[in-house]
Amino acid sequence: MSGRIPCASLLLVAALFPNLGDAQPPPQGMQGGAPAYFYGLPNDPYCESGPVSIPAGATIYEELPDDAGWLYEEGPLGSLLIEAFSHAYFRADYLSWSISPPGDTAVTGPVAITSQQFNSPGNSRTRPPYSTAPFENSYRRPFVVTNPATGNSNAQGIIPTLTDLSIDGNNGVRTTFGMNWNPGSFEANFWGLESNSATYDASGWIDTSGRIVNGLPIDRVVAQFAGVGGNQNGANQIIYDISYAATLKTQAWGSEANFILQDRNPNDNFVFRPLFGVRYLSFDEEFRQRGEYTFLDNSTNPATQIQTERRIDSYARNNLYGPQFGVRAELTSKWFDLGVTPRVMLGVNTWKAGLSTQQIFSPTEAKQSIVDKETTFGPVADVEAFTRVHLAPNFSVYVSYNFMWAGMLTRPYENIVYDASSPPNPVATFRQDVHYTDAIIQGIGIGGEFSY
Repeated sequence: MSGRIPCASLLLVAALFPNLGDAQPPPQGMQGGAPAYFYGLPNDPYCESGPVSIPAGATIYEELPDDAGWLYEEGPLGSLLIEAFSHAYFRADYLSWSISPPGDTAVTGPVAITSQQFNSPGNSRTRPPYSTAPFENSYRRPFVVTNPATGNSNAQGIIPTLTDLSIDGNNGVRTTFGMNWNPGSFEANFWGLESNSATYDASGWIDTSGRIVNGLPIDRVVAQFAGVGGNQNGANQIIYDISYAATLKTQAWGSEANFILQDRNPNDNFVFRPLFGVRYLSFDEEFRQRGEYTFLDNSTNPATQIQTERRIDSYARNNLYGPQFGVRAELTSKWFDLGVTPRVMLGVNTWKAGLSTQQIFSPTEAKQSIVDKETTFGPVADVEAFTRVHLAPNFSVYVSYNFMWAGMLTRPYENIVYDASSPPNPVATFRQDVHYTDAIIQGIGIGGEFSY
């Protein structure tokens, strides 16, 4: 009798409660009115082995072992993943960020200008006469220099500066993915800005057409100063009498991943959540100088003028990475959220800097290249203020402002040492002296956030 009871009981349940199967569709291959089948217990003399017809619409039960495996949804890992992904979110932002410009920087070696060079004809009659010429201000106004191509000793020279260069309005994108569960939240993002360039072009200033000022021929040229044999005395002058332009190209991108701890009272409208994680920041710049000058070849009679392009290229690649910590303070409501997330990274900067020059003083001067690299301390501080406006249960508009400071960076225009052998026929011996500075990246972002 014991063998008949399980089989008969199952058949009785199926016959008395045919509508229990409405909760799930019939097995694959069955049409609407086709009968279901129940497989009898094997080797049971009281219950037929093999398929047994069950009325249509009956519920079919599956008996599982006690251990369903680590990937089964009721396992500990499966439960954790289901909980995390069921409270996940994804955000995409458009960024409009600016990068701090070089500032009041002269593109030259140490300047050697006397006060008399500001008070000759052509200068003193168009500007107030200067009785002194502090070196720190000397590149702000024209001074008197000799143009070797024409022999004009009353030429007006200016030193190129990067004061007016602007690296604003860099377009970019940022994507963020996060998961929430009881211990806290995991959040990772990646952002990148398109490369941007700014150019100082002094070609409009240069004039060697023989213009007359107060009865004297006055050329206008661009001038740089170079030392002699490592002595930064400015004894060598580098003259551009045809054209000069300096271009700074900058690109930045980065990524971070953080674990944000849960607040002690997560259901409060105001939460204060510590965080820790890792960050990476790439900050690359190229500084390219191009200018043409007239080289006077005295080996011929008469001397031959050769138009020559001078090339000075430098670059710096900064890679900052390391652990970071911070907090997220957030005020939440039904309609919108307000928050701020300050973070500090105390890491390292693995940088690489290079310099190449060609045809500095003559068209036969060969190309010279120098590369330096090192790892040093590299901190980053980043503050993000944001608001999240809820437009739908699963969609919000996200608006943010970021202020990021990166320290111990090297920037290419500060690393060039303008040096050469002794005049009157110098040969360039430029080198690098890597300096450390900082940069500020800031701007707004706007995008959408989808939550699951």
